[in-house]
Order: sequence, then C-alpha cells, then structure tokens
Amino acid sequence: MSNPRIYDLKANELYPGFLIKEVNKSLGYYVKKYKESPDILKEAIKYSVENSGKRFRPILCLLTAKSLGKDYRAVLPTACAIEFIHTMSQSVPEIMAITF
Repeated sequence: MSNPRIYDLKANELYPGFLIKEVNKSLGYYVKKYKESPDILKEAIKYSVENSGKRFRPILCLLTAKSLGKDYRAVLPTACAIEFIHTMSQSVPEIMAITF
C-alpha cells in the first residue's frame, strides 16, 4: 500500500525549477552570514555559489525528503551543505592552480 502523504503534494513543490529557487534563496542566506570574512573570501564564495550549475545534489536531497513524506524545508540546510561541499570540491583545485 502506498503512503498517501507522498502523493499529497503541491505540483509546484515538485517542479525542479521551484526547488532550485528555494535552494538558491537558502544559499544566499548562508553566503550573507560571511559578511565579517575578508573580501577575497566573500567574493570567492559568492562567485562559486552564484555561478554554479544545475543544483542536482541539493534537489536530490529535497526530493528524497519529499519521497519519505517529509517537508523539504526541513532539509534545506543539509541540501545547502551538500552544495557548498560540492562547489568547494570544484573550486579549491582551481584556486590552488591559480595561486601556486
């Protein structure tokens, strides 16, 4: 028997474009928390997050929560952490190549 909560979803909450906007808003919130950091670090964080790709990893995290009958907003911090880690794994080698 299927879980009725899984299928009782608003259509816009499942659409990836909607979830990407939610992730981007949350990422922006966390980036703003670095306001006391050195300018070069803030610029690097902002650049890497704003110029990122499809947000596949955080979207997968949010959809997994939804498929388990949970509110996707409860895992937004986790989804953002996943995206920050992925973005950093892509950016750090480039930064190291430029500086050394």
